Amino acid sequence: MNLKDFLQHNNLSAAAFAARAGVPVSSVTRYLAGSRESVTPLTAAKMSAAAKGLVSVQEILFPHGMPKGARMTPRASRHSSHDAKHLMK
Repeated sequence: MNLKDFLQHNNLSAAAFAARAGVPVSSVTRYLAGSRESVTPLTAAKMSAAAKGLVSVQEILFPHGMPKGARMTPRASRHSSHDAKHLMK
């Protein structure tokens, strides 16, 4: 599902969705107008969370598909699993 469909299906305005996501209204309206450059990965993550995961981060960042050779999986951490658990507290 894309963001425009999500907003229509849930009868949400861009302003209401932006408030729910904790992002500037301008980020949502620019995105809906076709400007993807204004959406950072953090903003995309907030928007996806506000859409209850129904609109993925990947869909927000790459609505026309991922660039060739790109991947969404995180790289291995430099920290050990013990350190990672400590950092997550």
